[in-house]
Amino acid sequence: MVPRYANRALTMPAGRASMQMTLASQGRSASALTGALSGNGTVTLESARIAGLDPRAFDIAIRASDDGEATDDVKLRQIVEPVLSAGALSVASAQIPFNIRDGRIRVTATTLDAEGGRAIISGGYDIPADQADIRASLASTAAGPATSRPEIQLFAVGSPDALDRTVDVAALSSWLAVRAIDRETRRLDSIERGDQTPALPASLPPPAAAPPPAAQPPAGAPSAVSPGQPLSEVPIPGRDPRRPPPKPKVSAPRPPAAPPSPNAPVVSQQQVAPLPPPIEVRPAPGAVRPPKPRQPLALTPPAANPPRSAF
Repeated sequence: MVPRYANRALTMPAGRASMQMTLASQGRSASALTGALSGNGTVTLESARIAGLDPRAFDIAIRASDDGEATDDVKLRQIVEPVLSAGALSVASAQIPFNIRDGRIRVTATTLDAEGGRAIISGGYDIPADQADIRASLASTAAGPATSRPEIQLFAVGSPDALDRTVDVAALSSWLAVRAIDRETRRLDSIERGDQTPALPASLPPPAAAPPPAAQPPAGAPSAVSPGQPLSEVPIPGRDPRRPPPKPKVSAPRPPAAPPSPNAPVVSQQQVAPLPPPIEVRPAPGAVRPPKPRQPLALTPPAANPPRSAF
């Protein structure tokens, strides 16, 4: 049977607990003895289950963040808090040291390792005032690396049978925001590298490139070449069929290359190709103008010599 206190709804946690301590006090009344208590000791837990600390809350929070349900800290707290309260932290073995001074029990920061989570608890209990203050930090050991893990802070204040608990999810919300940014960055990087191209099943061949669309002949143009028709008379799409076909260009034959002289130096195989023959440029037949006629040359006889004087 689970022992219960007579006047309070307090229950011993499941598991096995043992305690070793030294205690001293002096006074003339019960209140004086209680206020003068001093000492120290250690509580050992084996196969214990600490209620209100369920590591499954992290899985629920991650799922809610991925689904877009945890849009702010208020909604995230509403999702996480019921899961924390419904479960418990299973601790295989732990030792919790404490000290007593002036009627007050003080527990230093102690780590409790469990499957899927790690809790660090600290706090105290004022015996004369019957008031407790407990602080617990629950971190997940299954999500994230050891240097960056999601964390939930819990604070409990009040009498042991009616603790007022507060859940702080600010650290968890920040971790989820960083995780969402990291996932989006990796997704964009994989898209840039082309890693997210969906692979086709082995039974389906890869899609072939579509052939370019065939050019449609203009209206009025024949759809096929008649037999015996020369290629120069085949109508070209986009040209007026009423115009005569252009005359074929006849290129002048190149003169045969002279055989190399036996005394000529050896030319490298990478010699530049010979230039084409010169092109003779002549004016168009209609552009030649007849030469202008020159003016006739006028020949004038020289004047007669004057008579000479006798003197």
